[in-house]
Amino acid sequence: MHQQDNDKAPLFGNWSGWYWLVGVFLLILIVFFYWITKKFA
Repeated sequence: MHQQDNDKAPLFGNWSGWYWLVGVFLLILIVFFYWITKKFA
């Protein structure tokens, strides 16, 4: 019985691409909410 290779990440081909995407997305959210807080404070 041969096991399929399910360790590949969808879309990027490796998981480090997803880690970078999530990290950059979170950084953008932090900067956005910081800006909103300063603008309307």
